Parts: sequence; C-alpha cells; structure tokens
Amino acid sequence: MNKKYFFWGFILLLLAGAFFLRIYRIPEYLTFLSDQGRDAIILKRIVTLEKWVFVGPTTSIGNVFTGPFFYYLVAPFMLLWRLDPAGPAYGIAIINTVGLILSFVFVYKNFGKVTSCIFLVFAGFSMNQILQSRFSWNPNPVSVFSFLSLVSWYYSMKTGRAIWFITTGLMIGFSLQLHYLTVLLILPMGLEAIVTSVRLLRLRHGQYRISPTQYFRNIFLAVGSGVITFIPLILFDIKNHFINLQTLLRSSSTGEIQAKNIAYMDRFNDVMRSMWHHTLGVDWNTELSFITLVGLMMLAYLIVRAQFQDTRRRFVYGCMILVITFIPLFALLETGRHVHYYNHLYLALYLLIGLTLSYVANIIIKWLTQIGISRGIVNLLVYIALGASLLIYIQSHISSLVYLTEPHKPYTQMGDAQSVAKYIIDQRPADAYQVVGLPYYETEGHYRYYLEYFNIRPMPADALGDPTELYIICHEETILACQIAGNPQWQLADFQNRHPEWKKVSEKRITNVWVVKIVQ
Repeated sequence: MNKKYFFWGFILLLLAGAFFLRIYRIPEYLTFLSDQGRDAIILKRIVTLEKWVFVGPTTSIGNVFTGPFFYYLVAPFMLLWRLDPAGPAYGIAIINTVGLILSFVFVYKNFGKVTSCIFLVFAGFSMNQILQSRFSWNPNPVSVFSFLSLVSWYYSMKTGRAIWFITTGLMIGFSLQLHYLTVLLILPMGLEAIVTSVRLLRLRHGQYRISPTQYFRNIFLAVGSGVITFIPLILFDIKNHFINLQTLLRSSSTGEIQAKNIAYMDRFNDVMRSMWHHTLGVDWNTELSFITLVGLMMLAYLIVRAQFQDTRRRFVYGCMILVITFIPLFALLETGRHVHYYNHLYLALYLLIGLTLSYVANIIIKWLTQIGISRGIVNLLVYIALGASLLIYIQSHISSLVYLTEPHKPYTQMGDAQSVAKYIIDQRPADAYQVVGLPYYETEGHYRYYLEYFNIRPMPADALGDPTELYIICHEETILACQIAGNPQWQLADFQNRHPEWKKVSEKRITNVWVVKIVQ
C-alpha cells in the first residue's frame, strides 16, 4: 500500500512540475508577434460573435488553408481571459497538460509503471514540449492530438467498436487541421486496415471480434467522421470556386514543395539529426544518430515480439512505422527542419524509448540476480541509476528555460504591442487609416489586435482602398534605415504613387520600433 501511494505521489509531483513549467510567467515571456496577433483578432471576433470563420491558418508550404479547428479549440480561453491574448496561451498549456495526462494513463495501463514513468519524464520535461505549450499557435497541440489519435486507433483495433473508429476519424481530422504533416499518421493506420481486411476476407471471421461487413462499415465511419471535421473548409472552397484545392494541386504538380537544391542524402541526414536534437536536446553527428535510430527500432521490435501477443504489439509497430517513414518522406520537402515539424513524433518516440529503457533495466536486474546478488540491492541500484539518468535529462532541459531564473521583465511583447497601439490612438487617426510594417517582411498583426481591442480599427491588412493616413511601424534601428520614400512595400508604394505630395507628420521611437505617420 505504501509503495502504491509513493508511486502515485511521485506521478502527481511530475505532473505538477510539468504543468508549472508550462504556465509559469506566461504573460512575461509570451510570444506575441504578427501570427499570434492575427489569430487573436480572429478569436476576438469569434467570441464576440462578430464573425465565424470557415478556414484556419495557411500552411508554410504551398500557402494552403487548413481547417478552422484550432481557432474553435482555443476560443473559449480567449473568452475566459476576457480577450487577453495570454488566454489562448494558457489554453494551450492546459490542453497539452490534459493530453499528457491521458497519454500517461494509456501507457501506464498498457505498458506498466516503469515505462509510463520514463514516458512521462521525457514528455513532461522536454524543453521543446514545454516551450511549445507556452504560446498559442496551431502546431503546438499536435503532439498530444497525434498520440491520442494513435490511442483511439489502438482501441479501435482492440475492441472493434464503432465509437472508437469514429473517434479515430475525428482525431485524425483535428490533427490534420493543426498541421499537414500529421497526414503521416495515416500510414500505420492504413497499413493495419489493409492487413486486417485481407485477413478477414481470407480467414473465417469467427476468429475475430467483428465480421468483414462490420469492419468495413467501421472503416467507412472513421473516414466519414474525419471528412466531417473538414466541412467548414469544404464549404469555403465551394463558395470560393475551389481556390484552396487549386492551390494544393498547383503546389503538388509544379513541385513547389519538393526540395531541389540539396542532395537527398544530405537532407535525409539533416532530418535524422534534427529529430534527435529536437526530441532529446542532443547534437549528435550523422553516424551516432543513425546507429541510435537503428538500435532503438531493433530493440523495440525484439521487445514487443518477446513480450506482447495482442493489440499492444501492433500499436508499438505503428509508432515505429511513424518514426521510420517520417525521415525519408520529410527529407523530400523544401522546408527548414523546425521544431514543430516533429511534433507528431514526440510522444510515439518517447514511448519507444520508455519501452526500451524499461526492458534493459529488467534484463540487467535478472542478470545480476542470477549471478547471486540480492534482488533488493539490484533493484535499488538499477533504479537509482535509471532515476539519476532521468534527473540529468530533466536538468539539461529545464536549465535552458530562462524564465525560471531571469528577473522581472519590464517589457513584454504584449506590452510593446499595446504601447505602439496606444501611441497611434493618441495621434487621433482618421476614420480611414492604414498600418503597415517595415521592412517588407515584417507584418503588424499584433499591433492591429490592440488597435481593434481599443475600438480604433484600421483598414483591413489586405484592403485595396485609399487611406487618408498611413502609420508605418518600422523595425529598423535608425529612422534613416527605414527608407520610407520610394519604399517598395506595396501599401506604402501605392500611397506614395496616389499622393505624390504626401508628407510626414510625426515620427517617434516606441519601445523597439519607429512609428511614422504620413498623410495625403
């Protein structure tokens, strides 16, 4: 009984620590730049019932719209925090922590105490998992949604019940709307569906929980429920003459998304090294990265072959397929190896690591016991060594979290955006005024949010109208570097072309930007 209380007390301590690291000082360190400002505007309009949306953010490849699920997922937190942009960030922290708890419970019930503890330490204290839980962005919940999609798929295989197939379809649909790379989840599930279909058709269905007819009906329900999640996006495409579908087809057919400039094996090695860097925080060379990957997959395969004869074996195989296929497929794409591109792998990889470390610990215990060492002493030494290793992992990851040690920050990204917005409001802008960012690659969504929040709304960012005034937010160090006259930024250039006699009324340094007002 005491051991049971100790175990669950330890788990609660880990979960509390993981949650604390996700919410501590969020407003001070919140990433609130143009993308987050754009999303905040959309969320504000949703919760105030001003405008419901049918599409989500665009993808980084091909500029294809995703579905709107992310906005409706975090919108309640925008309402609970009374339109404070920190609300969705707290929402992501809560959602990811709840997902972590559900994932831990699944691993505990199906793979045991040691594996689940290791899994929880890796997932709960990963620096990148923590940082991605501290601001609102559509890829940030991908890790828990992807793993819970696999969990739903596991229960579909185990029970054969229609409700789990429907849940799997919904979870896949939601995951796809969070990030397009979650489409790779379909690979292990599709392979399992094909193998099971062939077996059901070739063998007597009495050996299975369901008949072939029931199974195919359930597959149809899974696909149908996934499609249902995309109904808003489908309606948007129908209304807009299939612009999203056309963009997707053009990007695919013209090879826009395929890498061309770097040799494939160099990209393959880069993807593999980046995977270990992002998930474990290590900087291994290509050889060590490859050896570790092959060794982990081989050990995981041998472990499940030896220990599991049921659905758990197929689930672990699915996690292995997800990791193994990602590397060669992602290497095909023309994109950076950013941390969020690996989100759908994190928890599956941590499960494989947990299984392997747990199995190795058991092998060492058995071997030392067989040569005559007391089992109690062996258990103590092995688990002290394992615990020390996990503590080193935790320390190495949380030592990089600067918000744990830095003093109070007088300036924050939200505060800076508010200061700029309030300055513009103090200039008493005309009814038709526009806000632009310089250099041309800088956008101004975070400033626009607070202008709208204070009910002094500028013209839409993509408006083609003729504003009376233009407020230029320049991110250069000096005002001369802003090069306002003759600048190619399209809104600024159009304003100057329409009004050759334009004049500058004011300029001022606000926090870390220059705010320049020009009029007709």
